[in-house]
Amino acid sequence: MAPRNTPAPSAGTGLATIDRSIVPGLAVDVSDVIGALAENLGTEGASVGDFRRIKMPAGGGIAWEVPTIDGEPDVRKELVGVIVYQRTPRTYFATSFEESDGSPPDCRSDDGVRGVGNPGGDCSACPLAQFGSGGVGQACTQQRQFFLLLEDGGAFPVILTLPPTSLKAARGYLVGLAERGIPFSGALTRIGLEKATNSGGTGYSRVTMSLAGVLDPEARAVAKAYAAQMKPLLERVRVDLDTAASDDAFDQGAE
Repeated sequence: MAPRNTPAPSAGTGLATIDRSIVPGLAVDVSDVIGALAENLGTEGASVGDFRRIKMPAGGGIAWEVPTIDGEPDVRKELVGVIVYQRTPRTYFATSFEESDGSPPDCRSDDGVRGVGNPGGDCSACPLAQFGSGGVGQACTQQRQFFLLLEDGGAFPVILTLPPTSLKAARGYLVGLAERGIPFSGALTRIGLEKATNSGGTGYSRVTMSLAGVLDPEARAVAKAYAAQMKPLLERVRVDLDTAASDDAFDQGAE
């Protein structure tokens, strides 16, 4: 699905130049959004559960289900928007996720740097974060979370948590942006899905990411300011609410 109302490619670059009107979340004053939250929720304050979450489809599905306000998911082949924040969290379950019966992970790291729980501590030095500690992969699952302002969405970002099998594609895309001198918040990003099969013959879903356009200087500045003002709230989102993103494909030998 092509981005809605996306301008034509600019001469010499082959990439569309995007103004802030393309993404409704960038067309409003984020201070007004934060102020409205404070007024509407009062002393209760904003909660980590207030953000819509988009889950990876199971069994090799190639369509996203975007939660809507009326409860009926909006099914689409691609997500298009601006990434305003991202991080690489980790979760560790001493037993399988199914055996944990929905309990929080034994150890988690919202930033992928410092673990909280058992064993906790420095993630980079933790033996559970080493490849091979969980069979093919890591016993402590690494993910990547994108906070995405959809081009046809509201002033709140949606949360997309990628499992280990999609980390390579995401990293490759982010490195590719850096090679062009484009920060992730300065790009209109298209996120699709493809079906892959692991060495055991099990199908699973894997993301594809591509550049749909580049934000113009004004829109880029607005996106950066939006991220700075929303970051304290986004950092409070608990990674253990998104453990369903940890698929089994990697443990079964995904390529």
